[in-house]
Amino acid sequence: MQGAIVQLPEMWMVGASFTGPFQSLGVEMPKLWDVFSQRVNEIGNLKYPLCFYGVSDERKVGSYQLFTEYISVEVAKFDRVPEGMVGFTIPARSYALFTHQGPMDQRIIALLTG
Repeated sequence: MQGAIVQLPEMWMVGASFTGPFQSLGVEMPKLWDVFSQRVNEIGNLKYPLCFYGVSDERKVGSYQLFTEYISVEVAKFDRVPEGMVGFTIPARSYALFTHQGPMDQRIIALLTG
């Protein structure tokens, strides 16, 4: 998968999330994709209905490293965030962008802060 550094504008996102240790992603990410794909039609104001984003955030809390993964779509506004999902803003800045097109079980667009 090829990557590129891109400058992106602020983006409003809505989706499902998981937070936990990196080691649990292999088990939790397929579950998260299943939940998201079954509920994406509940999200209003999608900008690009067939473009899904895997957004990663890693934080250290004390001595514990937490990893949050969001499976999301970009929206025009936050007027309909379904219960159990989250709305969040990605700030305008440079990101590493990796794009893969193919079957849904292999599709991910990852934005990593830079």
